Amino acid sequence: ARIRSVEEFVARVAADAGLSTDQAQRVTTGVFAVLRRAAPEEVDDVAAVLPDQLRELWQSAEPPAS
Repeated sequence: ARIRSVEEFVARVAADAGLSTDQAQRVTTGVFAVLRRAAPEEVDDVAAVLPDQLRELWQSAEPPAS
């Protein structure tokens, strides 16, 4: 099944990792932020292949301060 929404993605993270929905939301945002910082040259390429809602989350995830 293709994941099309943030809610579906977060629910899958929560189920797979044994986390609450709130924890899974924070983890997802944190991982997206770290990945954006780790590979800034890939940010636009990743965004291009994500469904709309996930793209918005990806683009809004702030990389952690150096």
